Amino acid sequence: MLKILKTIAVLLPVVVLVVIGAGALWAGHFAAGYNATYPNVMLGNRQEMVNQLKANGETIPFSFAVVGDTRCSETGERLLDDAAGEKDVRFVVHLGDFVRNPDIWEHRFFQVEMHEEISEPLPMFLVAGNHDLCFEAAHRSVPTDRLVGPKEFDELYGARKLHFTYADTLFILSDIDPSGDEYIAYIERALREKRSACRYVFVFLHIPPRSLSTEIDSRKLPQQHKLLALLKQYKVDRAFFGDFHGYWRGQVEGVNVLVTGGGGAHLAGDKTYGFHHLLVITVNDGMITERIITGQAETGWEDRIECFCFVQVFPRLGGSAWVYYALGGVMILAGICVSIAPLWKKLRGRKQKAASDRVAAQPSSFAQDA
Repeated sequence: MLKILKTIAVLLPVVVLVVIGAGALWAGHFAAGYNATYPNVMLGNRQEMVNQLKANGETIPFSFAVVGDTRCSETGERLLDDAAGEKDVRFVVHLGDFVRNPDIWEHRFFQVEMHEEISEPLPMFLVAGNHDLCFEAAHRSVPTDRLVGPKEFDELYGARKLHFTYADTLFILSDIDPSGDEYIAYIERALREKRSACRYVFVFLHIPPRSLSTEIDSRKLPQQHKLLALLKQYKVDRAFFGDFHGYWRGQVEGVNVLVTGGGGAHLAGDKTYGFHHLLVITVNDGMITERIITGQAETGWEDRIECFCFVQVFPRLGGSAWVYYALGGVMILAGICVSIAPLWKKLRGRKQKAASDRVAAQPSSFAQDA
């Protein structure tokens, strides 16, 4: 037993140093990825994205994917990867909560993951959710100097409110301000100015109206009655919402409403509604079709470690990859030195003993004189 404890005492610091070194090298890899891909011009609501999308052609039929509440999860990444492999899916609309907290470093992690983890990244338009954006001056789990508010969100991704036409279809995306006045005014203006010239219209928001169903457990949507009246008045073809971590579909006064927030966050309790998924919407001549792509929950340990690097390590040590490569190299070298130290000590002991034995074997000067 004593021998085993001695072995553990020798190996434990070696393992710790090597693990820290490997972690530092891993962090260096992600730091290099962050520096190489940020900012990602194919992610957000900039007009350049719309222009590029139109430049690639506005032919019908076309498809786009809709997903919500991925929260930087591996499950969400796999679903988006599946969508990218679908035929004629030209872009993605994310319904919000694509990060866990409105932290600038979590947003940077999200940007890198969308570039690194998706085999063929598609242009992705973003609806700001309550986890992505904070309208208050403080947040319970995010330092004030790292908090993403409206100004920071606009700098990262472009406008929080966006509408554009594509292939005779009007797309309207908006965040939801606390009072509801701004988003209602924006949607009403976009519908008033553009609806009559477009064959189809889709609206995308994060929080669904509570009045849709008792099954939907979500936050309160300000001025939801005004929103539903607008959707009916302008004959919106589809209204998409997230926030509820599941799937629900129905009609409200002739308007097709879809709630799709099963992109990777913890699911709603009822298995009838609570499953991981995204939607693929296809617009054809005279027809709109919907298809659900389901996914399995992933453990996500790799993403958790990566996110830890971005949120906890990079803000303290900086984002330079060479810092972590150097630290990793030093730690692994130290681990190697610690591992060979006992062998070196044992070898030195043997040499010293051999030297002592040789001295002891020589006859003393007294014996020679005698």
